[in-house]
Amino acid sequence: AKQYEYPMIDLGPTSYVSAGKRKNQLGYPEAAKDMIKPKSLFTAVEQYSMGTSRSLDDYLQIVGLNMNTKEVTYTAWCETGMPPPGFEKYEHLYQ
Repeated sequence: AKQYEYPMIDLGPTSYVSAGKRKNQLGYPEAAKDMIKPKSLFTAVEQYSMGTSRSLDDYLQIVGLNMNTKEVTYTAWCETGMPPPGFEKYEHLYQ
């Protein structure tokens, strides 16, 4: 199911600009760095990233998101209240 077709709330021009920056950080193909303006959005972008605990690809796989097809691919772990794939060692915390 396509989950990303909701209308954007208009909070003024800044909201559209910052949304482009977030979409770029999440790997949306239509938000490639060469398509985002102004380029100043990428100043200190590392400071406001998703961190370094895991790669973006690993994170997207865990949460079941595909940014190319804009589909949710797997969410049963969330819907059943169980740990996501790769985190089974924490299953005792979900009891």
